[in-house]
Amino acid sequence: MNVRPAVLASLAIVLLAGACGKSTSSSAEPDTTGAAGVRAVVAIVGDSNVSLGGRWLVWDLTRGSGGLVTADHLDDNYVPVFVARSGAGIRAPDCAARATSCPTDDFWKHKLRATFARVHVDAVVTDLGINDAFAPGTADTAGYNDYAAKIDYFMRLMPPNIKVLWTNLPCDIEPTSLRTGCNEVDRALDSAPARWKNLRVLDWASEADHRASFMDSNVPSDLRVHYSDAGSRAWAAFVTRALDRDFPT
Repeated sequence: MNVRPAVLASLAIVLLAGACGKSTSSSAEPDTTGAAGVRAVVAIVGDSNVSLGGRWLVWDLTRGSGGLVTADHLDDNYVPVFVARSGAGIRAPDCAARATSCPTDDFWKHKLRATFARVHVDAVVTDLGINDAFAPGTADTAGYNDYAAKIDYFMRLMPPNIKVLWTNLPCDIEPTSLRTGCNEVDRALDSAPARWKNLRVLDWASEADHRASFMDSNVPSDLRVHYSDAGSRAWAAFVTRALDRDFPT
């Protein structure tokens, strides 16, 4: 009877060692692929078009020829991390949303620092630009002036060697009152990859220009900066195809 505790203690040690051995062996196995695989963790950084159209992005079923639904992204798919702020350009106020004035426009500096401290991402997708087309502004505030400097500011916030995919603006279907700013944004984006080798500007304009149905017709034309349901789905499919080139199965 006096040896029973010692026997039990020995048995517990044996069982624990066996369990630890099992756990170590399991962790050495390759990650699951196929149905449970992950192509990439993607931070989707942007404005209200990302907020409104995000439900279609990267996990949605894609449509094959003839409009047939295919399951291309049900397996081995993307894990999106949405980082969106309605009304934001590259330089956006970092005060509370209800503040009537804010001395600094460093929203993305703080938001992305906090995000990347918590989540490791493989790529960043952004649509920023249209909210900067409303007014000239300066290099340190919202607006389309000094837009190359604004792009450089944003790119410096990216983790090293992370792919950044940036969709340009379809200025032909954006409000005509924003045409000057819109074109300035696109010109600055066109030249940015020469300075940033991890940046790829996606020519969404060529895909969407002249397709008025891609814009939300439920608001006055001079405020029509949100994509329609069809526009959101088209943008999502366009971005997903670009991601697939960088992260093939």
